Amino acid sequence: MKQILTDEELDAFLDEHCTYPGFPSAGVKFIDIFPLLRRTKMRELEGFSVSESLILVPEARGFIFAQSLGLEKVVFLRKAGKLPGKVLEIPSHTEYSANSLYVQQSALEEFLKNIPDNGRPVEVYFFDDVLATGSTAVSIKKFIDDLEIGGRRFRLMRCGFYLALKALRGEDFIHSNYPDLPVEVVFRH
Repeated sequence: MKQILTDEELDAFLDEHCTYPGFPSAGVKFIDIFPLLRRTKMRELEGFSVSESLILVPEARGFIFAQSLGLEKVVFLRKAGKLPGKVLEIPSHTEYSANSLYVQQSALEEFLKNIPDNGRPVEVYFFDDVLATGSTAVSIKKFIDDLEIGGRRFRLMRCGFYLALKALRGEDFIHSNYPDLPVEVVFRH
């Protein structure tokens, strides 16, 4: 992934147009990535390719990256009550709340029909809009690596983020739990 803004340009833009101290609760400094997306038009994802068989993308802002990443490989992760049918729960904690994400078991089963069984785990890529504390990525890694459907296993190979908040040390947290998990970041602030 290529960065089309310098670090200085990015910091100034985010501080001026995207930062909301105290939202959604006191002590949190929320970064709204939509002004950044409008400014960059996601050009830094041009030519980006995902070799893994399956891409997991959480709601809601993550949805806008699905087309750039390869929509035909994407399975969406949603919040409680948003998916019909049998769902699998992925417990997670963000920097300001405890949440769970859910994935439709039928969506994963459908993907398995199109992925040859070579005896190895199905390779998965996780992409999210913002890397804050890293707890969501760690939860996804544990969930995916423990997942088995129809005798098939899965393995999270790497994860990517549009924006990493350096002060929250999410990359460090991911690597303290999974030292060999590659983390790709477009922008760091």
